[in-house]
Amino acid sequence: MEARFGAFSFDDVTRELRCGGQLVHVSPKAFDLLAALLRERPGAVSKTDLHSTLWPDTFVTDGSLAVLITELRRALGDSAQRPTFIRTVNRFGYAFGHAFKHTGDIISTMVFGFGEIIRGRVPLTTLGGPIMIGYVAGVAAEQGFDQYLWLMALISINLGLLNFLPVPILDGGLLVFFTLELFKRQPPSPRAREIATYVGLVVVVTLMLFAMRNDVVRYLLPR
Repeated sequence: MEARFGAFSFDDVTRELRCGGQLVHVSPKAFDLLAALLRERPGAVSKTDLHSTLWPDTFVTDGSLAVLITELRRALGDSAQRPTFIRTVNRFGYAFGHAFKHTGDIISTMVFGFGEIIRGRVPLTTLGGPIMIGYVAGVAAEQGFDQYLWLMALISINLGLLNFLPVPILDGGLLVFFTLELFKRQPPSPRAREIATYVGLVVVVTLMLFAMRNDVVRYLLPR
């Protein structure tokens, strides 16, 4: 497929994007994204279709798609506020209907990630704390307010899921106590609750300190 738009020419056979005869460099995924958009112009392409085209066998968040769109806009000299080539079409029905699906996908991915950490297949150095959250929030804010809100929603889902872990000082630990009480027909003894609370506190504080240590090594120490 060959296409022209503005001063740009596109050829997916040679995989070249040119502006006034000069080659414009974009990543392979960004090139594939541009090809998908050009094939459907002037119509719109849903995020679902773009995800299935670019990542047919892999789950990725909308943030990955936003990064590619940002790359394309920079290469084309386009703007999200005043778009010339790439325009975002917001549809409430699409957003509302897919919010539940994406939330479920995110939770499934997080649960899988926790399992991989417990199995030792993912190193603990991937954990991050408040410094990492601040850094990622800054990057998201640079990409636009919508990406910033998406990150806040992602963090909220993450924290909610963590809160349901079966650790005594978290809500998940309380659910464990209530379940035991349901089957034993009596609540755990005060001594057992006290010991479990101390153990849970040690676990949470240890994770916090380890995450902070990762943040310091990742962002503060000289390399």
